[in-house]
Amino acid sequence: MYFLEKLIGLGVDDGVKVNTVFTRLCWLMGVWPAVYASLLLPTAKSGNKVPAWPFVVGSFAFGIFALGPFFALWTPLKDEHHAQLGPPAKKDLKGWKSWGVQATESPITSWLLLASAVLFVFQAATAGSAQWDGYSKLFDESRFCHVTTIDFLALTASAPLWMWNDAEVRQWQSRGKWLPILASIPVIGPGKQTDFFGSRTL
Repeated sequence: MYFLEKLIGLGVDDGVKVNTVFTRLCWLMGVWPAVYASLLLPTAKSGNKVPAWPFVVGSFAFGIFALGPFFALWTPLKDEHHAQLGPPAKKDLKGWKSWGVQATESPITSWLLLASAVLFVFQAATAGSAQWDGYSKLFDESRFCHVTTIDFLALTASAPLWMWNDAEVRQWQSRGKWLPILASIPVIGPGKQTDFFGSRTL
């Protein structure tokens, strides 16, 4: 509770400051699940009908530990179900039951994710050598920092597969050119892809 209060700027000001790099990493860990929601909910239909949404919801608390089982269970749609591929049609985005997919397909969500990712990465990158040295020490000494960092790296490593799947389902013609570039930029690249595809429903 003390750490969370420090992370969001609440609680008594006792002079203790949380490492800037680790703080921004934690904020990025809040962006990642939203990015994965945009990559998985609209287009990652599984051939064995395993729904993505419970795993996506769980990822906001448990990161890759929640998404990992979905990745393991997911199978491509078979040829006879190929017609099901594609982003959701506008008629499928009506009603409160589809609010989650509505949010992931909104251009506002796309821009917010991209802007947040750019801001947090910039703040971490410009935090200074002292903050990075402090983060390195924290990584060695804090189990929470260690696990959070590994979680971030695992989410980063898993993103290109789902970026490609999303781009292929949406029949993005330039995916061969732009996708390798976007996939090489943690968080920002996938966030930019959701920006490309925001509101492109059929």
